[in-house]
Amino acid sequence: MTDNFKIIYQLLSAFERALDVPDFDVSAITAESLHISETRRCKYLQMLVHAGYITGIQFRQNLAGGIDIIADNPLITIQGLEYLSENSIMQRIYKTVKGIADVIT
Repeated sequence: MTDNFKIIYQLLSAFERALDVPDFDVSAITAESLHISETRRCKYLQMLVHAGYITGIQFRQNLAGGIDIIADNPLITIQGLEYLSENSIMQRIYKTVKGIADVIT
């Protein structure tokens, strides 16, 4: 899995964990904790909203040229949960195949 998809997986995982939190704050998922720029974090969130994986987030360009994230009850969708489920299965298969390949070589 490339770094892009690892970060997308981490973002969606945070939204999945937030299902247990009454007032989830998107700003708690910092660019620093993901080891990416703030611009990239905003763009990932935009892609996830556009793809239908998360809801409750809007974006507005500010006067400084950056993007403000406006979150109103952000939530992972069924499609987002399906993505997590499918990709966790793929990760397990990848690790198993890699482990077998390591033993063979």
